[in-house]
Amino acid sequence: MSEGIITSPTGVAARCSYLAAETDIRKDLNQLPPTDLWGNRLDIAYQLAVLTNAVSVPHEFGKAAMNAADNQVKTIRGNSNLGIVIYTIGYSGGSEAPDETWMKRISDDPSSTYYDITQTAGLYVKAPTTDQLMAPFNRVASEILRLAM
Repeated sequence: MSEGIITSPTGVAARCSYLAAETDIRKDLNQLPPTDLWGNRLDIAYQLAVLTNAVSVPHEFGKAAMNAADNQVKTIRGNSNLGIVIYTIGYSGGSEAPDETWMKRISDDPSSTYYDITQTAGLYVKAPTTDQLMAPFNRVASEILRLAM
């Protein structure tokens, strides 16, 4: 296997303890690396207070992924040459509600407690039900058109 290339071995499902029981995830992977493939920290960012490098439940992978995304978004928004604006829509009508604090944070929405005035402000729009999804999409489209003019 080449460095940096992730492959899946044949028959992995037959040897995966996680498939039998979620709490057995530590038998498959007992520790998270400090960074992802692109150098984004997995243990320092949004979920700092609750993430440890020890993997004991699948939810910790989600926390690590949020940390990696949070760190990457900060890098992207921090590059003023890119002119990136991030819009997020949180659909809360499904089985899992979105983490609105995080979505506001990554979009640098002015209503966020993490709002950074030195970076380009984005927008978070909530969509409580499928019937209410059109309004957030229209709002984002309106913002994009406003910026394009």
